[in-house]
Amino acid sequence: MPPGTPPGLPADDDLDTVASSLHSAVPLTVRFREQLSARKQRVSQKLDLVRTALDTTVQTRREEFRERHPGLAEAGERTAGQFRDARARFQELKYRRNISVNLPANAALGGDGDGGDGAGWFALSDGRPLTTRTRSGRFIVPWETRVTFKSAAQFLRWRWGHFWLPQGGHFHPGSEAEARALVAAEPAVPPPRPPPGSGGAATWLGHASVLFAVPQPPGDPPLHVLTDPNFSARASPVSWAGPKRYANLAGGLGGAVVGEVAKAADLVLVSHDHYDHLDLPTLRALHREREKRSLPPSRYYVPLGTKAFLLSHLPLPPSCVTELAWWDAATHVSPSGAETTVTATPAQHWCSRTPFDRNERLWCGFAVAGPLAGEAGEGGGLGGKFYYAGDTGYPSAFPLFSLIGDRLGPFDLSVLPIGAYSPRWFMSSQHIDPREAVKIHLETGSRKTVAVHHQTFPLADERWDEPAELLRQACREMEVCEETEFVTLQHGGAVVC
Repeated sequence: MPPGTPPGLPADDDLDTVASSLHSAVPLTVRFREQLSARKQRVSQKLDLVRTALDTTVQTRREEFRERHPGLAEAGERTAGQFRDARARFQELKYRRNISVNLPANAALGGDGDGGDGAGWFALSDGRPLTTRTRSGRFIVPWETRVTFKSAAQFLRWRWGHFWLPQGGHFHPGSEAEARALVAAEPAVPPPRPPPGSGGAATWLGHASVLFAVPQPPGDPPLHVLTDPNFSARASPVSWAGPKRYANLAGGLGGAVVGEVAKAADLVLVSHDHYDHLDLPTLRALHREREKRSLPPSRYYVPLGTKAFLLSHLPLPPSCVTELAWWDAATHVSPSGAETTVTATPAQHWCSRTPFDRNERLWCGFAVAGPLAGEAGEGGGLGGKFYYAGDTGYPSAFPLFSLIGDRLGPFDLSVLPIGAYSPRWFMSSQHIDPREAVKIHLETGSRKTVAVHHQTFPLADERWDEPAELLRQACREMEVCEETEFVTLQHGGAVVC
């Protein structure tokens, strides 16, 4: 031991031993988590091998049975097909019996915006789907009534598979540097002022929150429209559990960005009531920020059933909240008299904030047309026509997005979700994947599209960075330019169209 060493300290030879013992004692939880993850991965691999072996065995036995008893095999398959058809017919008849198909009911819902050119699920004039609900008052998807229905057994099956997925670097960025790279160094809030002749501008604020700048007549400032604002740390009914945000945009709810967004947001569009889209802490923060600046409350446009919910949780005047059914249009008039039209569009989704209120409120997307919409500018813009899809699945047979494009498009800018799509057997009915998003971009006639609903919260089973990779692949396959037509942005990044 060197001279002058205080008593009780270890000699130099023993320092490595002490460091090793401290290393083995401190990170017990980290090592346990790593061991658990490795064990889960090994079990998952074994289960995959067992499933593959069982599938192979069953397929082999089926083929042997068909060879030995072709008549019985054909009869069994025919009977199974008849049973499936009968069950499908029974379910369809059951739901059709419960649907309110009389004209007064649809008129009361506001489902037929043209004054009643048809009753029931679809308009007689052009076949567009109308807002429809059962006699119990719950809204449904009219082109496929049970498409978004998931049983408790299906939910548990999904969560069981989710449990066995690898944790580290799968659902969240693997390092703080990767997370910080998702956020722009200087968020563009408000968005750049649209140059003359352009179709407007927009800033992505993370998840499904986008701030549009809608062009106005010369001399007027742009009208700013905010979609599904959410700046909370978690997409959850509680602050201590639930999907956690990858990276905060300049401080989250208490940051400077929220104040700038609140100052700019003239209109707020809420597509549905899920916690990642209708976030009450964020809406309250935006309202407080406007009060601090002595600004009037933002104007809210929401689907049917959501107005009462908002008014019960936010100190808003009822006149500031407008409810819309599918295809209903509302007009916002600026101080100068310029008119901007907000139209609610159909979507294939569902609503619920508790286990007991499923589909008591409607869900929708939005199309926004500014006062200059339809006037082709020098920059190729359409004067400010935007489409926000909200959350939606891609119908298997019904041409939903072609109808929206034909009736309200083409659009200067569309905002489409590309994440929360895995596993497809569970998520496909309610969330599109990147390839379907590119198809919607083409079907709606969008000049430019911004990808949202990814790289913010871990909501499904795909890797956190997989949606952007698959989007680039789909764009190349469908000959859509990923740099100018269907773009991905950092949180706080902006685009001019």
